[in-house]
Amino acid sequence: KDKTICPSSALILKHFFQTLNKNNTSEKYKTTLEATHHGPYIETPSLFIEIGSSPNEWKDEEIGKIIAETIIEATETKPKKSDIAFGIGDPHYCPNFNPIQLNNKFALSHIIAQYALPITEQMITEAISKTTEEVKYAIIDWKGLGKAKDREQTLEVLKNFDLKVIKTQDAK
Repeated sequence: KDKTICPSSALILKHFFQTLNKNNTSEKYKTTLEATHHGPYIETPSLFIEIGSSPNEWKDEEIGKIIAETIIEATETKPKKSDIAFGIGDPHYCPNFNPIQLNNKFALSHIIAQYALPITEQMITEAISKTTEEVKYAIIDWKGLGKAKDREQTLEVLKNFDLKVIKTQDAK
Protein backbone atom coordinates (compact mmCIF):
# COMPACT_ATOMS: atom_id res chain seq x y z
CA LYS A 1 0.00 0.00 0.00
CA ASP A 2 1.55 3.24 -1.14
CA LYS A 3 2.50 5.66 1.68
CA THR A 4 1.59 3.03 4.31
CA ILE A 5 4.01 1.25 6.59
CA CYS A 6 3.65 -1.93 8.58
CA PRO A 7 3.57 -2.02 12.36
CA SER A 8 6.92 -2.47 14.07
CA SER A 9 8.16 -3.03 17.59
CA ALA A 10 11.12 -0.79 18.34
CA LEU A 11 12.25 -3.09 21.15
CA ILE A 12 12.08 -6.26 19.05
CA LEU A 13 13.79 -4.60 16.08
CA LYS A 14 16.63 -3.36 18.31
CA HIS A 15 16.92 -6.79 19.97
CA PHE A 16 17.18 -8.65 16.64
CA PHE A 17 19.60 -6.08 15.21
CA GLN A 18 21.89 -6.28 18.24
CA THR A 19 21.73 -10.09 18.22
CA LEU A 20 22.52 -10.25 14.49
CA ASN A 21 25.40 -7.82 14.88
CA LYS A 22 26.84 -9.91 17.74
CA ASN A 23 26.45 -13.16 15.77
CA ASN A 24 27.74 -11.85 12.44
CA THR A 25 31.26 -13.24 12.35
CA SER A 26 31.39 -13.17 8.55
CA GLU A 27 33.97 -10.90 6.94
CA LYS A 28 31.81 -10.76 3.80
CA TYR A 29 28.78 -8.97 5.25
CA LYS A 30 28.21 -5.85 7.29
CA THR A 31 25.23 -5.70 9.64
CA THR A 32 23.15 -2.63 8.83
CA LEU A 33 19.66 -1.24 9.22
CA GLU A 34 17.66 -0.19 6.21
CA ALA A 35 15.27 2.74 6.24
CA THR A 36 11.57 1.87 6.30
CA HIS A 37 10.73 1.52 2.61
CA HIS A 38 8.69 -1.44 1.36
CA GLY A 39 6.18 -4.16 2.09
CA PRO A 40 4.66 -6.60 1.81
CA TYR A 41 1.92 -4.86 3.75
CA ILE A 42 0.80 -6.80 6.81
CA GLU A 43 -0.92 -5.64 9.96
CA THR A 44 1.13 -7.75 12.36
CA PRO A 45 4.26 -6.12 13.79
CA SER A 46 7.13 -7.38 11.68
CA LEU A 47 10.77 -7.04 10.76
CA PHE A 48 12.86 -8.31 7.89
CA ILE A 49 16.32 -9.83 7.96
CA GLU A 50 17.84 -9.86 4.50
CA ILE A 51 20.93 -11.53 3.11
CA GLY A 52 22.13 -9.29 0.32
CA SER A 53 20.08 -8.72 -2.80
CA SER A 54 21.01 -11.44 -5.27
CA PRO A 55 20.94 -15.26 -5.54
CA ASN A 56 24.70 -15.32 -4.87
CA GLU A 57 24.17 -13.98 -1.35
CA TRP A 58 20.97 -15.97 -0.79
CA LYS A 59 22.86 -19.25 -1.42
CA ASP A 60 25.62 -18.43 1.09
CA GLU A 61 25.22 -21.16 3.70
CA GLU A 62 27.57 -19.50 6.20
CA ILE A 63 25.50 -16.34 6.48
CA GLY A 64 22.26 -18.34 6.26
CA LYS A 65 23.33 -20.25 9.36
CA ILE A 66 24.18 -16.98 11.16
CA ILE A 67 20.74 -15.60 10.29
CA ALA A 68 18.99 -18.79 11.46
CA GLU A 69 20.93 -18.81 14.74
CA THR A 70 20.13 -15.13 15.24
CA ILE A 71 16.39 -15.70 14.77
CA ILE A 72 16.40 -18.60 17.23
CA GLU A 73 18.46 -16.72 19.83
CA ALA A 74 16.48 -13.48 19.54
CA THR A 75 13.15 -15.27 19.88
CA GLU A 76 14.35 -17.17 22.96
CA THR A 77 15.58 -14.08 24.82
CA LYS A 78 13.89 -10.86 25.91
CA PRO A 79 14.69 -7.38 24.65
CA LYS A 80 16.05 -4.82 27.08
CA LYS A 81 14.04 -1.75 27.99
CA SER A 82 14.85 1.31 25.92
CA ASP A 83 13.47 4.74 25.15
CA ILE A 84 11.28 4.47 22.06
CA ALA A 85 12.05 6.61 19.03
CA PHE A 86 11.88 6.82 15.27
CA GLY A 87 14.46 8.40 13.01
CA ILE A 88 14.35 11.00 10.26
CA GLY A 89 17.10 11.57 7.68
CA ASP A 90 20.14 9.47 6.82
CA PRO A 91 20.68 7.45 3.64
CA HIS A 92 19.03 4.10 2.92
CA TYR A 93 21.48 2.00 4.98
CA CYS A 94 21.35 4.33 7.98
CA PRO A 95 25.03 4.86 8.91
CA ASN A 96 24.11 7.42 11.58
CA PHE A 97 21.26 5.37 13.06
CA ASN A 98 23.14 2.02 13.16
CA PRO A 99 25.28 2.99 16.19
CA ILE A 100 22.22 4.34 18.01
CA GLN A 101 20.35 1.07 17.52
CA LEU A 102 23.42 -0.94 18.58
CA ASN A 103 24.87 0.98 21.49
CA ASN A 104 22.36 3.30 23.03
CA LYS A 105 19.38 3.59 25.26
CA PHE A 106 17.12 4.30 22.26
CA ALA A 107 15.18 1.70 20.28
CA LEU A 108 14.17 2.79 16.77
CA SER A 109 10.97 1.51 15.18
CA HIS A 110 11.02 3.27 11.81
CA ILE A 111 13.52 5.40 9.92
CA ILE A 112 12.30 7.90 7.36
CA ALA A 113 15.18 8.21 4.89
CA GLN A 114 16.38 11.49 3.42
CA TYR A 115 15.07 10.50 -0.01
CA ALA A 116 11.52 10.54 1.44
CA LEU A 117 11.71 14.27 2.25
CA PRO A 118 9.86 16.55 2.64
CA ILE A 119 8.39 15.29 5.92
CA THR A 120 4.63 15.44 6.27
CA GLU A 121 2.33 15.14 9.27
CA GLN A 122 0.98 11.92 7.75
CA MET A 123 4.49 10.41 7.73
CA ILE A 124 5.03 11.27 11.40
CA THR A 125 1.57 10.01 12.33
CA GLU A 126 2.28 6.71 10.53
CA ALA A 127 5.66 6.28 12.26
CA ILE A 128 4.07 6.88 15.67
CA SER A 129 0.87 4.90 15.17
CA LYS A 130 2.69 1.95 13.57
CA THR A 131 5.05 1.55 16.53
CA THR A 132 3.75 -0.96 19.07
CA GLU A 133 5.36 0.90 21.98
CA GLU A 134 4.68 4.52 22.93
CA VAL A 135 7.00 6.80 20.95
CA LYS A 136 8.60 9.58 22.99
CA TYR A 137 11.46 10.69 20.72
CA ALA A 138 12.13 11.75 17.16
CA ILE A 139 15.83 11.45 16.39
CA ILE A 140 16.93 13.50 13.41
CA ASP A 141 20.06 13.19 11.33
CA TRP A 142 20.67 16.92 10.93
CA LYS A 143 22.93 16.65 7.89
CA GLY A 144 20.66 13.98 6.41
CA LEU A 145 17.74 16.40 6.34
CA GLY A 146 19.07 18.19 3.29
CA LYS A 147 19.11 21.96 3.00
CA ALA A 148 18.26 24.50 5.70
CA LYS A 149 14.69 24.86 4.37
CA ASP A 150 14.19 21.08 4.67
CA ARG A 151 15.46 21.12 8.26
CA GLU A 152 13.20 24.02 9.16
CA GLN A 153 10.21 22.35 7.51
CA THR A 154 10.87 19.08 9.39
CA LEU A 155 11.15 20.86 12.73
CA GLU A 156 7.96 22.79 11.99
CA VAL A 157 6.03 19.55 11.33
CA LEU A 158 7.47 17.92 14.46
CA LYS A 159 6.16 20.81 16.61
CA ASN A 160 2.67 19.39 16.09
CA PHE A 161 3.55 16.22 18.03
CA ASP A 162 4.32 15.57 21.67
CA LEU A 163 7.85 14.31 21.05
CA LYS A 164 11.28 15.17 22.29
CA VAL A 165 13.38 15.97 19.22
CA ILE A 166 17.10 15.22 19.39
CA LYS A 167 19.92 15.03 16.84
CA THR A 168 21.74 11.80 16.07
CA GLN A 169 25.02 13.14 17.48
CA ASP A 170 23.26 13.79 20.82
CA ALA A 171 21.76 10.29 20.88
CA LYS A 172 24.99 8.29 20.46
